[in-house]
Amino acid sequence: MKQDLKIKDHFLSNEVFNVVEHSEGVLKTHPDLDEKTLDKYYDSSQYSSHYNIGGFIGFLYSLSAYIMLRFKFRVLAKHINKESLIVDFGCGKGGFLSYLKKKKYTVVGVDSNKKARDMCLKKNLNTYKSINDFKENIDTITFWHSFEHISNPNEILDQIINQSKNNLTVVIALPNYKSFDAKHYGAFWAAYDAPRHRFHYSATGIKKLMKSYGFECLKTKPMLLDAFYISIMSEKYKKSKLSFVKGIMVGLISNLLGLFTSSYSSSVFVFKKTI
Repeated sequence: MKQDLKIKDHFLSNEVFNVVEHSEGVLKTHPDLDEKTLDKYYDSSQYSSHYNIGGFIGFLYSLSAYIMLRFKFRVLAKHINKESLIVDFGCGKGGFLSYLKKKKYTVVGVDSNKKARDMCLKKNLNTYKSINDFKENIDTITFWHSFEHISNPNEILDQIINQSKNNLTVVIALPNYKSFDAKHYGAFWAAYDAPRHRFHYSATGIKKLMKSYGFECLKTKPMLLDAFYISIMSEKYKKSKLSFVKGIMVGLISNLLGLFTSSYSSSVFVFKKTI
């Protein structure tokens, strides 16, 4: 049965968008806004990827981001070396770039948001607006919850393959619209995040897309903290009483069910392609 949802932008504009089936395991947000129009939907002091914010949710985001830095590095460590060029696509404030740079890796960030790039510049991090703006050969590229923001995933994959000379490692972290918490919250599920999330993937959907480009999936790992953060935000969107407690409970149930179904709220996939 085709999936067709009306998703309200609870985060910022209160506008309603359609999320419809695009292909097997992939949904798409409509209308498909151009980049200039979409910029205003990121222009909020509450958008943690591009701003330093306060408040309890900001604290939770910062705490989980700190914990996740070590997790991200452990996922990546077996697939990189000090000679590798590592590109972090959607680098935001540059937290992961800074972490890798301190470990003496060669890193480059890509983010279309100027405020994010300016914050990286203050940390002496090398960033670009798009992949087209630099010509170095890419060894590894990471998409930590940024791939779903891309309006042209096929074009991006073509670009990074063309800029790779040997083996190419692609790391993609994504929310899973087929997880328990996604089904539980329905249109209130915070990880739909329309219109900022242009596409929505299941594990099947992202693996099928990458396989069509010749990538092999080497590893899949759940991002357990995401279930709690997404569920807490979803409860807030529902204006629930005790939203924090309820969100923790739903997140816990989602993670426990994931042990049996392998369908977690959010997962990271490591793909490899021999050029």
